[in-house]
Amino acid sequence: MSMTSGQRSVCVFACEADERVASVVRDVARSEGLRVVAASTGDAPADLCIVLMSLSAVRDHEFLRIANAVCSNASVTIPVRLDEVRPEQAGEPGSPIRERNWADFSQRSGRDQEPWELLVRSNVELYDDFYDLDERTRRWELCDHDASYLLQDVKAAARAHEVLDALADDPYQRPTKVMRDYVEASTQHAHRERKRSIRNRVQTIGSTIFVVIALLLFSAFMRSFLARGSLLKESMADLETEYDPEYAALRLLQIGADEGINSDTGFYQTIDALSSIWKISELGLAEAEAGTGTQGEAVFTGDGERVFVAGAEGTVQSWVPRTAEAADNRYVSARDRFTFDATPDGALLVVADEDGLRRFDTSTWERVDLGYDGPAIESVAVSADGMRALGATEDGIVLVDLDDGTVAAKLAADSTLAVERTPDGLRALVRTDSDVQFVDGESLNPLARATIPESADCVGAIGEIGAVIWSDGRLGLLAPSADELSPIAFSTKSRPLDLAISGESVIVVTEEGGSQVVDVPTGATLARLGTSMAGVVFADATEAGLMSCGNGVTTSIYSLEGIAPGDEAPSGALVSESLECSTSDGTFAIRSDGAEKFVLTYGGKDHDYTFQGTHGERDDITAVACAYLPARYVIGTRSGGVTTYTMLQGEDGITMVSTREWDTPDGSSVEAVGWTEDGERLVVRAGGRWWTPYANSDAIGLQGIASTIKEREPAVWTKAEIESFPEDFVESMGMRVATPLPEPR
Repeated sequence: MSMTSGQRSVCVFACEADERVASVVRDVARSEGLRVVAASTGDAPADLCIVLMSLSAVRDHEFLRIANAVCSNASVTIPVRLDEVRPEQAGEPGSPIRERNWADFSQRSGRDQEPWELLVRSNVELYDDFYDLDERTRRWELCDHDASYLLQDVKAAARAHEVLDALADDPYQRPTKVMRDYVEASTQHAHRERKRSIRNRVQTIGSTIFVVIALLLFSAFMRSFLARGSLLKESMADLETEYDPEYAALRLLQIGADEGINSDTGFYQTIDALSSIWKISELGLAEAEAGTGTQGEAVFTGDGERVFVAGAEGTVQSWVPRTAEAADNRYVSARDRFTFDATPDGALLVVADEDGLRRFDTSTWERVDLGYDGPAIESVAVSADGMRALGATEDGIVLVDLDDGTVAAKLAADSTLAVERTPDGLRALVRTDSDVQFVDGESLNPLARATIPESADCVGAIGEIGAVIWSDGRLGLLAPSADELSPIAFSTKSRPLDLAISGESVIVVTEEGGSQVVDVPTGATLARLGTSMAGVVFADATEAGLMSCGNGVTTSIYSLEGIAPGDEAPSGALVSESLECSTSDGTFAIRSDGAEKFVLTYGGKDHDYTFQGTHGERDDITAVACAYLPARYVIGTRSGGVTTYTMLQGEDGITMVSTREWDTPDGSSVEAVGWTEDGERLVVRAGGRWWTPYANSDAIGLQGIASTIKEREPAVWTKAEIESFPEDFVESMGMRVATPLPEPR
């Protein structure tokens, strides 16, 4: 039964033609102990709202209006399909009933009580949680019960227990023994982690108390030390190294440089920040700070050196993404809502709106209205040579000649999920009933097709690998020539707001997860982007590995280098595939027995060590490497952990400082480790693919940290952020304030 206490309430809503069936459902609900409430009741919203959908229902516009309002107030809504009606017929896109997952009773008699009994007994409100636990359990099983795949929070583990208990007798989704084992293991693990966290907090509190006592003892210097104590507290507690790593790293550096603070806490916070994903730039910061920012979809040129972004009042903004400099701002439409695309070289921009189709030469911004008189185009993709455009319309796709605006070909479909230009040409993803087709945009012939339930909601994106489709909470790949979807081991609780593909990675934007980079072959989450942005809703990506995510006000630019894997090691990389490695002169070496022991050779002597494991989790060593400038070594493990150390010579001898701990996203064992030719990034082979996360080997001491941050910091900052730092620090770090867009022309 439901996790909520008290009697559950149900509202059964139907049009006049379906009232007989509705009466049966209400009787069944009462017999199952549910309180039946009317749609017009003044009571609290129903726990469950069952909306009976039929062809008669969708023809009754007043019924649809009221039904949408009723189900908006219900905790859970289940539209039930009684005949051949489809979700697309149930209102505009985004309307509550249309966007829900439908139950299909079209092959049953509406007066048959058994299916209704099962439906009202179900705990649909918990199914998203069930699917999430099922997916987490599956990954945990695939990765040999790796603890990193367990729930890490005590409250989350307790919630999972409640979900499984509530679903114990559910007619549709019952927990398996493996799921219960997963939740039990998560509970034990989460409690251990909480104890560890409490110990760390106690240590931090102890350190803070020590500082305060020292300040009190030296009362003559109280005023000068108060500022340092405040800054130390900020460095230890207030900075968000995960959600705003760029700003946090600079603030920690400034605190350390100005106040002479050189604590382990500050150093490891800085390393955490440097180990997070940093944006290249953020576009539109000046306008956002002024409260006038508006940005929509983004379109990159093929080389990623330019990006066009939809602005307010029918404008398109032209930016240099690596410097966040606005190159231009042009009126392209008389409408607030329009769609556009550009050729790979950025020379031609094509704009579609309710008024038709037009093209722009971006060197002069000369406008040519094409005289297109076909159906309104809702999204558009332009061929690489700029000769044709593939448009998505309300009832299919059209191929348009960009010389004279004539329709060269068209294909009817119930809906178009995506149109895109790929290295292989124009492509479209269309759906009719249960048939989804991946279509060649020139010939309009299907390249691949798959079948999905007619009632299932869908979101799609197109890339070189084919099409990625979200349906009923899960992702699937429709590869060229395929006749079915290949499951991707990734699920979401809500309908994606946007999808984009780069290489073998798909960017999934959801309300609960933000912008996540997902590895298509394994389903592993590679990164979360735009963590400092509120409400990411747009995503775009290039095959060259650049991506953007926007929230309607600003647009952040990221590189997928270091996030997504490659098929080959970087050119010039220093890589070891074994348990032994030495420098070319033989004066520095590392070897391991394949368990937890390893030996470093330096200064003409062997030195024995026990590897404490990545993140403190001991494991078998599978690969090691070492190098000079700076003296450093890296260890890879069977469960996918990678730890690199920089060696420092001090008064008390050699000190090993860990500068990066990293895990293979899918838990694959490490097969080889090393560094790129410049030593900036680690090189890790796991699962037959190559990963290149930052090594941070030079981020030792204030000067080393400053140099590392300066190489990676975003192109521009807001005026408020700049003014929060001392002027000499801003100058030394080369920080630039974002400049405003030019006035639109």
